Amino acid sequence: MRNLYAERREWFVSALKSETDGLIETTRPSAGLHLTVWLKENIDDSEAARRAADAGIVSEPLSALCLNNRSARPGLVLGYAPFNREEIMRGVRTLAKALRQ
Repeated sequence: MRNLYAERREWFVSALKSETDGLIETTRPSAGLHLTVWLKENIDDSEAARRAADAGIVSEPLSALCLNNRSARPGLVLGYAPFNREEIMRGVRTLAKALRQ
């Protein structure tokens, strides 16, 4: 399972870097089933999560996970573990389109 999730993580990070046109920054973590992505400073992460949800993408804004409801930088927590390569690519394209609106 570890190799499967590592492969999916790699697909996810690569798709984010190639499809989001600088809207999102991320790193390649060495493990995990979720990824934190950082948004441009002028993007409200709660609004981004709402737009993503409207497009069918489940995410958690980082601000919702902070005590004062504000993170140092806007971002989203996204999961990738249950998805195949095609689903990851489709989801990233959908997320990018939602964030551009």
